[in-house]
Amino acid sequence: MGKNKNKKKSIDNISFIDNSTSDIDEATNFSQNTKSLKELNKLLQRQSKKYLKQQLKEKRQSKNNIKQKEKQDNEQQHVNSNQLTNHQNTFSQKNLQKELQYNQTNKHDLNNIQNGQQQEHEIKARQKKQENKNLDTIQESIIETANKQRYSYKQQYD
Repeated sequence: MGKNKNKKKSIDNISFIDNSTSDIDEATNFSQNTKSLKELNKLLQRQSKKYLKQQLKEKRQSKNNIKQKEKQDNEQQHVNSNQLTNHQNTFSQKNLQKELQYNQTNKHDLNNIQNGQQQEHEIKARQKKQENKNLDTIQESIIETANKQRYSYKQQYD
């Protein structure tokens, strides 16, 4: 045939060899390419697991933060309620209405914050879904390429 003309293409330390040489070299290169695809598949699976674990950790932390904030708000509302009761006899009705309006504004602000957090979680979930879809597409492309190479090699030997 001729001289061995190997061209290496690297994807994150995983090499794929494009060959146009002897049958022995082709078989060796096919084996190396198959091994590289398996390594890449394992890497994708590990990265997916790490990503999903991180997303779950963030989701749990967010839930804990929301629960803690609700607990603090309930305690604060209880304190506010006690203070209101204690001062009811000394404040005029006008002052009581102003204080109530202030508490309602704080509650409204808290609701806005919680709604914003919920929207952030939904955006992250959509992004995670798209990233998983992209990983699946890459994996399918790699498998399709490997199958094409195997089919091509098989036809050459048949």
